[in-house]
Amino acid sequence: MKTEKREKLSLPAWMLDPRWDRPLLILVVLLSLLLAALILQPRLGHLVTAPAEEAPEAEEIRLRIFPAVTPEPLRLSADAYGWQQNGSDLYYVNQDGGLAYGLQRIDGRLHYFLPDGRRARALGVDVSYYNEDVDWTAVKEQGIDFAIIRLGGRGWTYGRIYTDTRHGQFLHNAREAGLNLGVYFYSTAGTEAEAAREARAVLRWLDGQTLQLPVFIDVEESGEYPKGRADLLGQALRTRVVSSFCRVIEDGGYEAGIYSGHSFFNTALYFDVVGDRTVWLANYSASARNQLPSFNRHYEIWQFTDRGQVKGIKGPADLDVIF
Repeated sequence: MKTEKREKLSLPAWMLDPRWDRPLLILVVLLSLLLAALILQPRLGHLVTAPAEEAPEAEEIRLRIFPAVTPEPLRLSADAYGWQQNGSDLYYVNQDGGLAYGLQRIDGRLHYFLPDGRRARALGVDVSYYNEDVDWTAVKEQGIDFAIIRLGGRGWTYGRIYTDTRHGQFLHNAREAGLNLGVYFYSTAGTEAEAAREARAVLRWLDGQTLQLPVFIDVEESGEYPKGRADLLGQALRTRVVSSFCRVIEDGGYEAGIYSGHSFFNTALYFDVVGDRTVWLANYSASARNQLPSFNRHYEIWQFTDRGQVKGIKGPADLDVIF
């Protein structure tokens, strides 16, 4: 087979001149960059011109938050009066055309309305033997949805664990009246072991009874601060104490929660102990100003007054709200 002769490629003389080597190399690089830019330009243009996705609001991604402002405000007609519904939210318009706020008695029933006018999801009371006999049927008929009952506590001086003498009666009668139930224990434990003993006492007293709300550990200053046996616990130790109580309760098959005041939560223990546990927050001043507590952490139940008036309960009562 004959092989064909290849024709030699002849280049212009100026391209063979060594003085053109550097300019030609620079030209080749520039042309390559230009070609690459032309190829990638549509993709780059898309990245530049596509609208950036907005970061979600913090309230939208948190599972447990204090109440947020209603996304769609209620629009009222000039002659609106009485109960009004906006989506799943309920409002009440007074005769003067304004929205009801705070605790209101309407047609013989109690309701709590948030600062934006929405009615709270549930209204409750918390009681101990100090409230004496309670007519739970009368309490329920007024619109009270839940009760948190003290099971017992530990003395702040000598540390003796005691039972609330009315807790059995309260649990039975409130359940018969149709209220949802939770319980609490006033703790002055100074060690993790003491907290565990408190929780085991709670489990014995409950004896498997069904609850709709958590078992709360109540941690706060004693009535003789700073003389109380647990008043001066450091944050780290108090956090371990609370955690010990909650773990025993959870191992016993119940949900655990933590009750305390606004300031105590912020200064007396590390909030990390809470995690997903229910927070029951005491704050009375915000309700008096028709505001929500300025608490920058999650809470699910708000004890908004210790001076509530509820038929069936003698004297002032603690009132609580779930949003």
